[in-house]
Amino acid sequence: MPWNYPSYSPPRGITGILRSFGPGAILASATIGAGETILAVRAGAWGGYDLLWLIFLACLTKSFFLLWFLGRYAALTGDNVAARLKEFPGPPGWLLVFILFADLVPAGPVFAAIASPCGKLIADILASSFPSLTGLLADPRTWGIAFALLAIGLAVIQKYDFLEKQQVFVCLVLLLAVILSTLLVHPSLKSIVVGLLSFGKVPNVPHWAAHAVHADRIGLELATVFGYAGNIAMGYIVYADFVREKRWGVYAATEPPPEPSALPMDEENLARARAGLIPLWGDLAVTSLLIFLVTGAFLIAGAAILNPRQMLPAGFDLLSKQATIFSTISPYLIPVYYVAILFALWGTLNSLPEIYARVTRDFLAVLAPERFRNLQLSTVMRILGAYFAVCVVVLIARGTKPMAMIHFVGLYSTNLGVAAAMAAALWLDRRLPRPLRSSPFFFVMGLLSFLVIAVFSGISAYHQWFVS
Repeated sequence: MPWNYPSYSPPRGITGILRSFGPGAILASATIGAGETILAVRAGAWGGYDLLWLIFLACLTKSFFLLWFLGRYAALTGDNVAARLKEFPGPPGWLLVFILFADLVPAGPVFAAIASPCGKLIADILASSFPSLTGLLADPRTWGIAFALLAIGLAVIQKYDFLEKQQVFVCLVLLLAVILSTLLVHPSLKSIVVGLLSFGKVPNVPHWAAHAVHADRIGLELATVFGYAGNIAMGYIVYADFVREKRWGVYAATEPPPEPSALPMDEENLARARAGLIPLWGDLAVTSLLIFLVTGAFLIAGAAILNPRQMLPAGFDLLSKQATIFSTISPYLIPVYYVAILFALWGTLNSLPEIYARVTRDFLAVLAPERFRNLQLSTVMRILGAYFAVCVVVLIARGTKPMAMIHFVGLYSTNLGVAAAMAAALWLDRRLPRPLRSSPFFFVMGLLSFLVIAVFSGISAYHQWFVS
């Protein structure tokens, strides 16, 4: 009996629509971390509203177009994305090895860079509430390590369904808290519109920020902000896995689909295939909009509050100074700030192990099937969790500067690795039978997205390899 695309039943009511939002929530909460709560505020503090275009460009190219191509391929074919990418032009499997290197080597600094300022923030809160605290209990490194280890430990034992529900809640809390506080500071609407439309404009570094943002390293600053206004390479590739978890597209069928070249091409099946992409549209629209709103809100808050006061988050105070954003409205809103920031960064640390583990397991099973075909996700989670924990303890205990780690991660995980993922996504689209390929408009937008990501990757590489 020939295989047919399953019929799609659209969700009913608001509740049904909200249930469709899930995979994007995990990626959004993993994305809304250092890039939004640290780098976006920092960019707004020294650059004002003029860098809003950078945030929009990052969200459009990565949180929408990159995820669209990867999710679309999975929903239309049910194909093993990792196995297909092993065939990417060049030596067999080289792209998988490159992405593993680009994401796993900097993985330890990812957790440490996020946890360090969290530890400083928690220590500041405790110092104001309990002035008598001394020793380890007053040391920011203690709380940074504890914060990261708790998030990693829970991530290793929690299940996907719980993670999804938790991250939806995290995203909603963060969105409401940040947008409300940003609206209350009465930002300049005209400056927001101008900054959003001023593509390519690079503001001058004010004299009071020159100690932290060097004029000859603005390119690195912009490339890092662009990279962090998004996810790591694995964070995009894992979206195909999450599409399967939600049983979207071909995954709703009772029988597994044939090879992509043998998929049915008649009009009825093509119509069903397109209908099966509807939940993908909804999930990505909400995801990209959410990331843009939260990231933009943080940048606007930095521009409206910190810039006029000549305050720049730097060193280990990447989070502490941002309390000014809320205290200017009312001192009673400072706890809202603490909740919003810690929720955001908790979501990042707690969801990243799932992303790293899923993609690592899939890639290893393809690269060395005789050894890793039966490798369990739980085993990979425990091994990677231990690796992350050791890195966190060593890097934070040594007092490694957060911005140094952030720039390092920005080069490999959020720029070079993501450029490779975008190239892979476009190549996968061209492997589809012609009637199932994306429209010429979407493919051109995908190519432009790749070029944008590649340019920022090149800028980051130039500054860190040849200038630093």
